[in-house]
Amino acid sequence: MIDRLSVTRKLLIAAAATSGVQALAHATIFLSFAPQADSVQGRVIAGMRADHFDYGILGRRSYWDFYFGYGLIAIVLAFLITAVIAIAVATPDRKTQVRLSGSAMATVLVHGAIIARYFFVLPLAFDLMVAVLLGAALITLRVRGVSGMKR
Repeated sequence: MIDRLSVTRKLLIAAAATSGVQALAHATIFLSFAPQADSVQGRVIAGMRADHFDYGILGRRSYWDFYFGYGLIAIVLAFLITAVIAIAVATPDRKTQVRLSGSAMATVLVHGAIIARYFFVLPLAFDLMVAVLLGAALITLRVRGVSGMKR
């Protein structure tokens, strides 16, 4: 007989590891990228940095500030998803695992939809891998009679 608790934990660990790799990769690439000034990307970034707008009590911001800020938020979000999944791994309570895994999966799917619409294929692939792993974990959690887990 298959130990569903072990399978669930392995799936959640794989999902957390995949999300963690995505977070580290995004942080590394995003924070280290430096386009050449004479490239198309360099000229676009220079334009984004050139003009600042008044945002009241928040001060002046450029489009570059918004772009860079979103990139940092995406990094934090990926680490948060990793942490939520890791907490799901650590708890023996099935209902808590279902709630945490379901919340993480919903977040990953919404993030994936945004990525699919506005960004690149590689981060979408990570989101889809995490979603599949979480979906498989949720299926094993939904099966009644999982030994060793509180109901």
